[in-house]
Amino acid sequence: MARCWISWERLKDLVGRRRAAALCRVFGGRAAYVPFEPDRKHRIAVIAGLNAMAAMCAACGGKTVSFPKGTGGGRNRAAITAMLEAGASCSQAAHSAGVSLRYVQRVAQGLRAEASGASSGKVERLRKAGVDGPDDAEKS
Repeated sequence: MARCWISWERLKDLVGRRRAAALCRVFGGRAAYVPFEPDRKHRIAVIAGLNAMAAMCAACGGKTVSFPKGTGGGRNRAAITAMLEAGASCSQAAHSAGVSLRYVQRVAQGLRAEASGASSGKVERLRKAGVDGPDDAEKS
């Protein structure tokens, strides 16, 4: 199944600011499948309306979309780093910190780069947390 990430700006352009904010409140920091065709019963349609869902289907149909938390505020790198080093998955850290999965993956990639010169114990803890780079999204 194909995966993609959508930025706040792109989502806002597709569905409008209010609908984008509503979608981010529900799906922010997580991923949701967007079908090829709009469906009134799908959560996206229930939350943002059928027209917004049609726009999402046209842009991202058939993909699992990672939604932003919103406009990007509230990032807490220190807390995320601590969670990852303690063994939390990227998905768990994103949810707990109130940020997007993509942001946590970027933090995790930086940690992995730093850890390459660190002790093998730290590298192993990061691997157990699922911090292996771009493919990490498939594990979360």
